[in-house]
Amino acid sequence: MIMSEEAFTRMPHSCALKIQAMYPNLKSAERRAVDFLMANPERVSTLNIVDFASMAECSEATAVRMAKRLGYEGFIELRRAFDLHRNAEPEGVYPEIDSRDPIPVMLEKVFNSSMSSLSDTLRILDVDQFTRAVDALVESRQILFCGIGDGGVVARESYLRWLKVGHAAYETSDADEQLFFATRLERGDVMLAFSHSGRSRTVNNAAKLARKRGATVIAVTNYPVSPLVKTSDIILQTAVFATFANFEVIAKRLAQLCIVECLFIGFLQKMGKPYIKRMLACEESVKPNKV
Repeated sequence: MIMSEEAFTRMPHSCALKIQAMYPNLKSAERRAVDFLMANPERVSTLNIVDFASMAECSEATAVRMAKRLGYEGFIELRRAFDLHRNAEPEGVYPEIDSRDPIPVMLEKVFNSSMSSLSDTLRILDVDQFTRAVDALVESRQILFCGIGDGGVVARESYLRWLKVGHAAYETSDADEQLFFATRLERGDVMLAFSHSGRSRTVNNAAKLARKRGATVIAVTNYPVSPLVKTSDIILQTAVFATFANFEVIAKRLAQLCIVECLFIGFLQKMGKPYIKRMLACEESVKPNKV
């Protein structure tokens, strides 16, 4: 089941991602409840459980079971989440942090948000897609890393890892340069595209060109329904469930960087000792700069 882009944006992000993951395994009654949820997200917060069950053509017990499978304590909590999503207006980077929170509480909330983004990403990451990504990188002639803003920082960090092992790699966050590099890609090459929203126009344009040239496009994105996903061959999805996920929060970058680290380690595992020796030699070469 591929949720429409409109439906994905009309409901709480964490709920939409969980529906994507669990939909194929739902029983028929639960599927009817979820289908009604996706078709009527604005109405959910206004319905009691009796009305919801009647309209979704399921039992009240099924509605409760669905809510729990989506990560809520019960139907009331699900209604509340949809109500908050419908009426949400961003007042800060972390809506759960109150201006009156003391420093220790604020620190705990920010760190917990980042740790949750990593654990949620690990749970939702498709191992088959990840394995395909590692294989594509191992077999690649050259790799192009692209991103804008936060994604550009991740692209730069990725490039430095492959540079250390001597694999042909390029990186840029400049819109024109991304297209220049993409024109040099061919079948057997890889473009690794970083876009939290999947809507970064410059990255998407480069990905389209890379795909047209025959290269394999790997997307690292938070949104499984986005223009970048439609262009890409392999999707590695993060799961940053911040209420206002379009803010530049560090949790977005951490999840992407962790995926890159895993890709690089998987790459090294397959390439073996020669590449590890190159990396160690590179690390040794910069020691004089660290004295």
